Amino acid sequence: MTPIHFVTLFFTFVSLCHAQQLQQESAEYIIFAKRGTTKADADGFANALKALVGEAAEIDSILDLNGVPIMWRAQLKPDQLDKVKADRVIAGAVPNERIIPHDPTTPDGADDVDPDVEPFLGPAPVESTTVAKRANYKQEPTPRNRIIDLRILSTPPQAKSIAPNFYYEDPAGEGITIYHIDVGPFHLDHDEFATASGATRRTIDVSVNKKDSDEDADHGTCAASKIVGRTTGTAKRSNLVVIRIDLNGGGVISGFKAAAADIFDKKLQGKAVVSTSIGLTADEPDVVGWVRDEVKKLLLMDVPVVCASGNSGKAGEVVAVNTLPAILAKDLPLIVVGSANRRLEKSRFSQQGRLVTTWAVGDEVRCANFKNLAELKSNSGTSFAAPQVAGIAAYFMSHPTFSTRLRKGTVAADMRDLIRKSSFPRIREAGYPPIAWNLWGLREACSPKPAPPGRRSRMGAVESRALPACSLVP
Repeated sequence: MTPIHFVTLFFTFVSLCHAQQLQQESAEYIIFAKRGTTKADADGFANALKALVGEAAEIDSILDLNGVPIMWRAQLKPDQLDKVKADRVIAGAVPNERIIPHDPTTPDGADDVDPDVEPFLGPAPVESTTVAKRANYKQEPTPRNRIIDLRILSTPPQAKSIAPNFYYEDPAGEGITIYHIDVGPFHLDHDEFATASGATRRTIDVSVNKKDSDEDADHGTCAASKIVGRTTGTAKRSNLVVIRIDLNGGGVISGFKAAAADIFDKKLQGKAVVSTSIGLTADEPDVVGWVRDEVKKLLLMDVPVVCASGNSGKAGEVVAVNTLPAILAKDLPLIVVGSANRRLEKSRFSQQGRLVTTWAVGDEVRCANFKNLAELKSNSGTSFAAPQVAGIAAYFMSHPTFSTRLRKGTVAADMRDLIRKSSFPRIREAGYPPIAWNLWGLREACSPKPAPPGRRSRMGAVESRALPACSLVP
């Protein structure tokens, strides 16, 4: 044998060994049971799966509300996958691939001061005695948090500029529990999660991968603080349950299932809101079907579900919503939230289209800094706009007037319609999106006085007949 032939045979042998090794490499899969599978059959498959992959292998089972296994997560080699798919109990198995986050977040750095960037809409209004009397609570801006996002949410339609403070009324979300599904760990010991109202803060961890990352801790902690944060949130007196998930399809399904189970166990039907800032690609029919099933369970329990529209938008283009769970708004009453910037325009990264229910400022928002439990930081993304609206949903559910608009059996749909009806563009020119409003100052907004000659602004007085929310005046 010549040296050349030997080298050729050697590399051929190495290539074959490498190909065989690749063929036998395992990957994590989500395994779905057929609908209607009995507990006995599901348990039987679980035992067979354990025997197939080995006693030492890690298998994660996901149960329905009756304790029946309906899904498993496990590492499978190609030959094992074929055997799993051939089992009579199994509907299918798909790769449980990690989602790549796509939030245009602000880089870390010195972040002690909130940039002084506000919409130029005219002179700042002077707070009248009637305003002070009407509002039960008032949060004032500070140099470290100018609360532009919150102030815009409480700016009524007839205002000449955004509200000087964030205004909200009793009971500020009290008695409502908000479940936020996200990656973690969540730093609930941050100052933003402190409360004097007796509201609770707790974590449900359904993640399999317990490895912590700064990126995940930042995302989850920041988003959760936009719901109930002492200075950054919209429903400061609501209870908060954060659900830590893995950043993949199995994790999202597990998160919704954990929320539904906890709401069911604690009898919080009609007294809870579910929020998520995670989006999945909608290209696996089995995953789409199971996410749909879990979301429908929540909606049927009179629990509004709020989610982000997504961050794949492009400047000058309309990129429609295309991720789970937001895409389910085609035929389910989800509340889908897009992001606006501090100039009250649509954020360049925000996805949009007919499935978007409302908008909130998600560009350079202030939130809890997971690296310093007493400091804030700035982040950007629809992930940080959606939680603000989840807080408003809880605020409406707790409000003695607005909650009367929510009918038993249709609370989720009624809440979506209430938030959509109460949203409006803060600047009345083409291209500005309808931003959510917490209905502070509703009665006054529906009885506007015309501005004196020469005193018009870009916001201007809104006639009652042009404001859909005026139908909500008690």
